[in-house]
Amino acid sequence: MVEKEKKSEDGSAPEARTSPAVYVLRREMRIANLYFVHRLTRPPLIYDALRTICRECGEQKTRHAELINDRPIIGCSSFEPLITRNRRSGLRIIQKVIERIRKEAEPEEILALRRPIETEKVRRTYIYLLQKAIAILEDRTLERRQKLSPSGLIISVMEPRYSEQDRARAMRFAESVTEKIGRLEGAVLAAVEEHEHPAVPDPEDRQTGFNFVFPNVQQGTAAADLNDMVAMNLERAKVN
Repeated sequence: MVEKEKKSEDGSAPEARTSPAVYVLRREMRIANLYFVHRLTRPPLIYDALRTICRECGEQKTRHAELINDRPIIGCSSFEPLITRNRRSGLRIIQKVIERIRKEAEPEEILALRRPIETEKVRRTYIYLLQKAIAILEDRTLERRQKLSPSGLIISVMEPRYSEQDRARAMRFAESVTEKIGRLEGAVLAAVEEHEHPAVPDPEDRQTGFNFVFPNVQQGTAAADLNDMVAMNLERAKVN
């Protein structure tokens, strides 16, 4: 059955509704955000969170009740949840989306789910601060500044946005933050000593195999040599 469009209270044409494709994409993006960022790894928790989000505007349900000058802040005429009201069907949808995004996710995203949420928040904060420090190191822009000349006049000069002292502090800070991130990631920070590879011996210097010498045997070619070897082992007076 095709749902009829609802008219607004003043009788004007109804506002444009979200297309099915955009709605599905918005729902899947919010599921991925709740799963990887907010660490809601269980479908029932994700379902409860999606029920509080508006399908049309993406805002929380509670914001639809906020008024300014007796007018609603949110432009939606009515609230419709981002997922179906049928709980069993909604849980199946969430489970399928989670299975797909886990297959497409980077290994680092999957590894983040195994960390405590407090550890992950600290790691993300460190990465944010590291990016700020790197931005200072890479910034080579100039800006106009007012300075007092030796003659007492105020002149405009172009100087680097960040001084060498600022860059040095940013470098030290970046090294410190990188080390902290490495500890959280489980990286081995101790320097590994490099051992020199042993020299390959010269083929001419290689030792030859052992040669067994039987003093009572002549050259090993005569027919009587076998008898001499037997007699040598049986006769105690002869030394092998």
